[in-house]
Amino acid sequence: MIQSIQALGLSIGKLLLFLILGFMIFRIDFFKKRVFPLFFKIQLNLLFPLYFIHNFPSGWNKALGSGWFWMPIFFLACVIMMVFQLALGRFIIEKKKWIKTEHPQSLTLLFSSHNAGYIPLPILASVLDSSFMVFMFFYVMAFNIIFWTYTVNNFKGKSREKTGSILTPPLVGILIGIIISLLNMAFPFYAQLPLLYTSFMDQLSSITLTLILVLLGGILASIPVKHLSIRKEYIQVGIVKLIAYPLFFLAMLFILPLESLPPVMRLGIPLALIIEAATPPATNIMIIAKAFGSEGDLSYLGSGIIFTYAMSFITLPIFLIITLIIFQ
Repeated sequence: MIQSIQALGLSIGKLLLFLILGFMIFRIDFFKKRVFPLFFKIQLNLLFPLYFIHNFPSGWNKALGSGWFWMPIFFLACVIMMVFQLALGRFIIEKKKWIKTEHPQSLTLLFSSHNAGYIPLPILASVLDSSFMVFMFFYVMAFNIIFWTYTVNNFKGKSREKTGSILTPPLVGILIGIIISLLNMAFPFYAQLPLLYTSFMDQLSSITLTLILVLLGGILASIPVKHLSIRKEYIQVGIVKLIAYPLFFLAMLFILPLESLPPVMRLGIPLALIIEAATPPATNIMIIAKAFGSEGDLSYLGSGIIFTYAMSFITLPIFLIITLIIFQ
């Protein structure tokens, strides 16, 4: 257990270090305008897809040993999580108005989205087997599909502006990874690839997970916040979304028959569920706000994202360590 806690602690420390580093670097005007756009394109369009393409076949066969049915279960779990978050946000913010705001739709978007990949993948990869990460890729795949269809259309309303393509580069990388894995089952070839290639891709995958954190810091640094503010509703959303919400799922874990599951799933499921429940909002909501919202929505969401990310730096590590101690 001590080794797992140390690995988790190092991973969280690394996350904070490189996220803050990315934020500080890309807060500088020169790097924000000249370097960040290229860095963003390379990371999103090349490195992140390659990460999925390599790691899917690497862990596929071992993942099948835990049961192929976990793949659609993780996909469905993400769908349920996102729909539940949206329904809960609408109920609390728009219907009951327990959290009052002048921007109910924007606040609901802030509440109902979560960072499904940039934060969870680097942390989980540090403490869990590569086979479990295959299941997480199905979760991320569902997130990409649901976010760019269901979530976008809910915020878009009657706007005639075109939405972005559902086939984002990371999603394409996931699909290619699945195809390669299926082909490898019929015609085993991946294990026969040169050691130089696999070693290089392993190193590239590790670097990619680190650069994701720098990228996330850069995304936060590039959020156009003209008048950064801390509002009462941000604090309320933070308490519900980052504390009460993961507490609910932590309680739910005690009624799940985890003892009957394979070892990798006994720890993997609790950690994955809690980290997905406790992560701050997806930074992609800024793309939606820019496309379909007003300048007020953009500034409002920008302040909300920065506040919730700052708050999650405290709440997320606490929940992960508690989960690891209980379910290790």
